[in-house]
Amino acid sequence: MGHGVTSGADHKVPAGVLVDWVNERGHIEESDAVLLVLLHLAPFDDFAARTALQAMMPAVKRMTAKFSTCGAWCAEETAAVIVWERIRGYPAARRPWKVSSNLAPAAELQVLDVLQGGVRHL
Repeated sequence: MGHGVTSGADHKVPAGVLVDWVNERGHIEESDAVLLVLLHLAPFDDFAARTALQAMMPAVKRMTAKFSTCGAWCAEETAAVIVWERIRGYPAARRPWKVSSNLAPAAELQVLDVLQGGVRHL
């Protein structure tokens, strides 16, 4: 049985289709709204958290490319884990706008700090 997200009309949307749609260009506000719903559910719903992580993978890949060229060790794993932690703890009620724009830069700063040997909790 496939996993999906229930739409307003009680139709299941496959997670892969949802992630692809969120990452398409041209509908930033709508993509942010979908990501925000996932982040509201993420603290207690593993599937919503995994789907949000999949939607944020382009940002994880950018961080990986940026920090791997500097010779950073385990940049991929570090970026994925930090984005996962930020997804699970995102303050959706307090920051309901420009979700990916809030999530990615904060995660990038934390990845940089961890790769340089520090531990910063933003």
